[in-house]
Amino acid sequence: MNALGFLIANDGFGNGHMGGSWGWLVAAAMMGGMGWMMWSMMRGGRHREGPAEDPVDVINIRYARGEITTEEHQERLRTIENSRR
Repeated sequence: MNALGFLIANDGFGNGHMGGSWGWLVAAAMMGGMGWMMWSMMRGGRHREGPAEDPVDVINIRYARGEITTEEHQERLRTIENSRR
């Protein structure tokens, strides 16, 4: 008979549900795990998104890099300005 089976057969875990030192150990581990989960959820997790970038800043950066032409830059700025009204 293996050790776990021996403990169960001989009431080695305590004298009742969650009784004895094994029961307290299991309860403490479960409460610690639940506390950690709640703390993790409340702080937003590890993959938190940063603040949204301002579209005008994005367009200005792309224009400075040469990714869009002057005409595209001006048109996009007008579009954003019109959508904010």
